[in-house]
Amino acid sequence: MSLIWWLVLLRPRVELHDEVVVIVNPLASYRLRREDIVAVTDGLHGAEFHRRDGFKIHAVALGDASAGIRRGRLAEVHKALAL
Repeated sequence: MSLIWWLVLLRPRVELHDEVVVIVNPLASYRLRREDIVAVTDGLHGAEFHRRDGFKIHAVALGDASAGIRRGRLAEVHKALAL
């Protein structure tokens, strides 16, 4: 029961700030500088943020039950990040 409450309190989300993007997944959080993000694509478990060094960070918050994000949501992220 405490695991369910922990997941609810740590709800997955993506926060777009002036210089950083904060990705909060159920098991880990990531802070990416905007200039390090080179692309955002639709992945199996949500959006994939591609970093300049070749690594990918998955954002579960931008996923749907159908294992992909809607094109409109992906377009909003591209617009906000100017990609």
